[in-house]
Amino acid sequence: MLTLLMAWRNLFRNKRRSFVTLLTVSSCTVILILTWALVKGFVVQFESNITNLTLGEAQMHAPEYRLEQGFWDAIEKPDEVLAWAKTEGIDACPRSYGYGLGASGSKSAGTRYWGVDPSKEKDTFDLAGHILEGSFLDKDSRGEVVLGRKLARSLNVEVGGELIALVQCADGSLGNELYTVKGILKTVGERDDRSAAILNMADFEELFYSHGMVHEIAFNSHGGQEPDQLAAVISGKFPEPETLSWKGLMPAMKDFGKLTEGMTMIFLMIYCIAAAAGVLNTQLMSTFDRMREFGVLKAIGTPPWRIVRDVAAEASLIGLVGVIVGLVIAWPLYWALHTQGIDTSQVTEASMSISGVAFDPIWKGFIGVREVFQSALMMWVFCVVAAIYPAILASRLDPVAAIRHRR
Repeated sequence: MLTLLMAWRNLFRNKRRSFVTLLTVSSCTVILILTWALVKGFVVQFESNITNLTLGEAQMHAPEYRLEQGFWDAIEKPDEVLAWAKTEGIDACPRSYGYGLGASGSKSAGTRYWGVDPSKEKDTFDLAGHILEGSFLDKDSRGEVVLGRKLARSLNVEVGGELIALVQCADGSLGNELYTVKGILKTVGERDDRSAAILNMADFEELFYSHGMVHEIAFNSHGGQEPDQLAAVISGKFPEPETLSWKGLMPAMKDFGKLTEGMTMIFLMIYCIAAAAGVLNTQLMSTFDRMREFGVLKAIGTPPWRIVRDVAAEASLIGLVGVIVGLVIAWPLYWALHTQGIDTSQVTEASMSISGVAFDPIWKGFIGVREVFQSALMMWVFCVVAAIYPAILASRLDPVAAIRHRR
């Protein structure tokens, strides 16, 4: 306790220098926490958009479907899978896919038709609320379609307009139908923006004569299970179809998240080094200012370890106070960042995608108690480590030369 009291007193021997050091440590602490919060918020939001918009935490397909995208590669007995998921408390959405042509007026484009159960999509995913114009399908929607944003623009069709569908049916015949555009999606992903046309499952079966074919079942436990664990549980129950978590379906996105977090740690280290440099400068200057004092201490027999302890205690105190002040300043800033976020729509599109995944232009921060503690501890440790060199320098002074030293 006496060591800490003496260290606290020594900090006020040069108030201006101590204040500048305190300001450096607290500023770096604030920047460190806010940077970590923004990056983690980006990763959390990125993964949330992946799992909660359309993809889900895991997906099931027929063994060859992902490679060939064949219309006849359908899941066998999908009703059993859906019934099991319901008993396990896991939300699951069946989807059917077929390719064809979409036309409106003199415009036409290649189209990927989705057959969905609107009620299950609304209960399981956020896609139904991701509407730019109009509204999503409901359980009674017949003869209506929801289009991807870029597809609607390519066809020059608006809500209330008509879409002519021309496809090859499951029996080899040509199918065609006229649908009313009920809604236009916000950005979902590059492929879906350019080609998605979402139909009620009943309309899809009539258009493609598909007899209830289901090509995909998307699962979402809403954070109840880890994606890989969820996929493993489903695969254990139904080994024949291929079931992968979103990390297996999009490995590049998983690696992107790890890369982002790795780069963040580099920046955090830079902030800690900047704060440590301020403490190092303060302790070096303090050592030279107090050289005669250290010489007297050495002359009366003070052991070197005690001088090292005293100098380290000063660095510990100024680092601790700087970190606490930084946390106090960072809290209201983080709360505003977490609740309000940063509106990036001024420099980007109102709805954008990153690496093919939709991203909300309101960028919010997110950081847990563990990350805050790690940030504070990291900053404090760097401050203490920075004082080791000045402390050793002071402990190795020659008493006679130190006493004769003049500033």
